[in-house]
Amino acid sequence: MKCLVCGRWHWRVDFVICKTCLDSIPLRLSTRKLTDSISVYSFYAYSDVSLLMQSKYQLIGSRVLKLLAYKAAAYFFTHIDFDFTQRVGLVGLDDYPYGAYSHTGVIVRAFEAESRGRCKGAYGALKAKNATKYAGESLTFRQNNPKGFYLTRNISYPFVVLVDDIITTGTSLREAISVFSAFDVENESGVKSKVALDSKFATKSLESKVIFCLALCDARE
Repeated sequence: MKCLVCGRWHWRVDFVICKTCLDSIPLRLSTRKLTDSISVYSFYAYSDVSLLMQSKYQLIGSRVLKLLAYKAAAYFFTHIDFDFTQRVGLVGLDDYPYGAYSHTGVIVRAFEAESRGRCKGAYGALKAKNATKYAGESLTFRQNNPKGFYLTRNISYPFVVLVDDIITTGTSLREAISVFSAFDVENESGVKSKVALDSKFATKSLESKVIFCLALCDARE
């Protein structure tokens, strides 16, 4: 397989990035407050992985995201105190196979595997009604064009971790949090965003508490 980073050939046919290049990508664990009680952990600076992350819109992107996600997940579960006695549900934002695969689904699967049974993926549970893409758009645009997240099925876990690939302003994660909290969530600019719950899942969603969020990389400048 030819490495996407250095262009050299290596023997691991399942690795689109060779071990040397993968090891050289720095992990920059950071946290950011989304609400008074919920933070988001991110693992890469977007500037370090921007070219790789742009591949997510192509089929090969699933293999790139998988490598980056497994590296991040391995770091998370060996360096972060994760001592919940009950199994935690991992919920990817807009977890749906647009094109060939789900971006957040790949990340959720990596964290589920590295958790050694402590976390379980709730695949396809959180969808967006609005398919508008936020890449390169302003905070105002994001606030004026909410994703309209809703639950496609019940979440059976008392604790939930929300998962996304990139965090920029945090607008999407805050909106997703509001699906589970059923309260208005105040964003960084002081403008409140409210999400209507699907009546079928409103009661059940309130039983699942978001404890924190995960994003593969942070694009905040």
